[in-house]
Amino acid sequence: MPHWFRARAADYAVLLFAAAILTLPNLGGPSLWDVDEGVNAEAAREMREADTWVIPTFNYELRTAKPVMLYWLQRASYAAFGVSEWSARLPSVLGSWLTVLLTYELARRMFGRATGLLSGLVLASALEFCVLAHAATPDATLLLFTVLTYLCFWVGHENGGRGWWLPCAAACGLAALT
Repeated sequence: MPHWFRARAADYAVLLFAAAILTLPNLGGPSLWDVDEGVNAEAAREMREADTWVIPTFNYELRTAKPVMLYWLQRASYAAFGVSEWSARLPSVLGSWLTVLLTYELARRMFGRATGLLSGLVLASALEFCVLAHAATPDATLLLFTVLTYLCFWVGHENGGRGWWLPCAAACGLAALT
């Protein structure tokens, strides 16, 4: 196994451990207290009940206030773990973990391994970031796809050529769906 692979795997493990310690405790403990959390979770539950991936509803009326990505992720979480506060918030937690890893990768590519590791740890420990990771709202997943867009752009910029625009556009599209 190459040294760079072991070092990066160790960094990922440290970052995921820190993110898990800061975002998993009491994830399903409090009820969906924010108005948006309840509406988002219920829209995903109604999509699951209606067996649709296309038409989000709230109180069985069309819901077009938010893009559909969070509902899809929550619906998948409900299918895997049942309908609960915990499973409604799980997509935000997983999105926050991926954001920490993408932040590490972006900073590592731009400034080096130590900066990447510090960047990921600082993000994982930021209060607002942890709050958003605990909410059944699209904020954490929007941040994930926004950082993915920046990383795709940077990797394309590093490598030169024009092939970077396709993954960058796909990441932007996922952000728009969020």
